[in-house]
Amino acid sequence: MCWWESGWQAGVVSSTGAVGVCQIEPSTAAYVNTVLVPGRRLDVHSPADNITMAAAYLHQLLVGAGGNQRVAIGGYYQGLASVKRQGMLPETRAYVNGIRAYVPIFAATG
Repeated sequence: MCWWESGWQAGVVSSTGAVGVCQIEPSTAAYVNTVLVPGRRLDVHSPADNITMAAAYLHQLLVGAGGNQRVAIGGYYQGLASVKRQGMLPETRAYVNGIRAYVPIFAATG
């Protein structure tokens, strides 16, 4: 997902203010720091912290989506409440399909 978001570029900032490797929105960074990892102050500008924030948030989305990966990924892009309320918008479906297409490429082989 982070490859899709930024191409692994830590210095990327979107037009909406999303920051870093995983393109964390400021409101998402505040939520993660306040609710998901209280007591830690993760820095959205640090690549390691940015990825940690995205992982914590995606875990929360997976829980909220009842384990449905497509819905969780859609929630990362569109917002989980919006996906649940109105379904995935066409651009969200394209995002989810794009992310899912990378799974075989980035999957661990052994």
